[in-house]
Amino acid sequence: MTMKSVMVNKRELHKSGPENTINENLSMHIHKSTVETKSDEVDYDELLSSAGEFGKYQVILFFSTFPFYIFGVFVYYSQLFMTEVSPNHWCWIPELENLTDAERRNLAIPRDVNTRFGYSHCLSYDANWTEVLTYGLTPDESWNTKSCQYGWEFNKTEIPYPTISTDQNWVCERDSYQATAQAAFFVGSIVGGFVIGWISDKFGRLPALISSNVIGCIGGLASTFSINFVMFATCRFIMGMSYDNCMMMAYLIVLEYVAPKYRSLMSNMSFALFYAAAATALPYLALVCGHWKYFSLVTSLPLLLAVFSPLFLPESPRWLLAKGKIENAIQKVLTIGRINKKEVPLKVIEQFRLSIQKTKPKKVASIVEVFKRPVLRRMFICICIEYMCCTIVFDGLRTVLPCNGRLRCYQLLSEDLERQSFISVVTLQRLLSPYVIYLENYVYWLPLAILSIIAAIGAIIAFALPETAKKDMPNTFEDAEELIRSQKLWDFPCIAKNAEVQEQINESCHI
Repeated sequence: MTMKSVMVNKRELHKSGPENTINENLSMHIHKSTVETKSDEVDYDELLSSAGEFGKYQVILFFSTFPFYIFGVFVYYSQLFMTEVSPNHWCWIPELENLTDAERRNLAIPRDVNTRFGYSHCLSYDANWTEVLTYGLTPDESWNTKSCQYGWEFNKTEIPYPTISTDQNWVCERDSYQATAQAAFFVGSIVGGFVIGWISDKFGRLPALISSNVIGCIGGLASTFSINFVMFATCRFIMGMSYDNCMMMAYLIVLEYVAPKYRSLMSNMSFALFYAAAATALPYLALVCGHWKYFSLVTSLPLLLAVFSPLFLPESPRWLLAKGKIENAIQKVLTIGRINKKEVPLKVIEQFRLSIQKTKPKKVASIVEVFKRPVLRRMFICICIEYMCCTIVFDGLRTVLPCNGRLRCYQLLSEDLERQSFISVVTLQRLLSPYVIYLENYVYWLPLAILSIIAAIGAIIAFALPETAKKDMPNTFEDAEELIRSQKLWDFPCIAKNAEVQEQINESCHI
């Protein structure tokens, strides 16, 4: 509507008589009251923005989480370097110790064209080696064979340090021990999710962060002294209880102290800088340590430093508000304002107090509620399958990838739903990933083929998920349903027209 038409309409309205003038004044008064009522409501994000959206405080807090990403890498990846075994191994023959590796293998190990390296990993010829060496006999396929009696030799050019698998001979009939130990780790992560989640809700995010790291330290130290598989698997179960709360708690606390428009940047940068750097350095740390026991100590003891986290990390403001500790949350924001050199207006603080008092406590809904709603039920299943595909591929490849995808997924389920339910459902599939990798003992290319198929399935399912870029995360089931219904299959934010801005312009002109 043009300015000229607005002026004409106003003239006609005044010409029409006093009755229309009264109606106009009443309408304007109602609109003004509505605007004032909305402006009086101040949520936590608005209060936080008044203290500085991304200032000195947020930068310091961002870098203070670096140690926890290192701890997360230690907890998740350390077992890989402790249990890995060279696929190129063969029976150890003490009588032939004066020969070279190649000479011992060619003389004592039978050929096997079905294996990756062309010789048996679990059998040796049953011969009198003193007689063989004395008379210079050559191996004959008609000789009897027997299983390895004195242990194994390993190609040290692939893994140049002892691991628990080489020390305790977890090969041949015991070659599934590595996968089972990894599965025990993931079982521990499921149990730890409930335990640490309860601590987080009951006592706060910082106690949960400290508890998870202390548990990981205990499990890692105990792993160092493992003398058999059962003991090691039990220790890895304990270690798994700390994953991934030992890192994610700090990650979430930082995001709560950053203004909404900077949270995506913070979440991506933290993994791109801290997590990637720690994961890149870990193989070199394993080489420097030179033994799996030293490596276990080096990757476990630092987790104990988490007990000092209250000295530089604040408590979650949303947890404080959920527990009715409004003044504590306000003090946190005032501290941010002081460090950022921004004064938080007293009016905003008072409006925030009144808004909190008016807010009704949210009822935490059961996951059953999701399945009662067709739209959410379909999306929940798609998200679960998508996350399963991502984590199986991630665990299988052991590649440094962005981890905040899971957070994006379960944010779609809205704040009404206990997110721990989602994590518990989809984490069960992680028990399968170690055994997918174990298939290489039968067909060495099979794990990569399976992972490729799973990755392709995940890519296809991703099209069914709603886009969340530049959109507010849903807070209720209704918000989530509206977000899902408002998008089409081929909606891409990078090429979509800015319809919302155009709509706001039209509404402004209309007013």
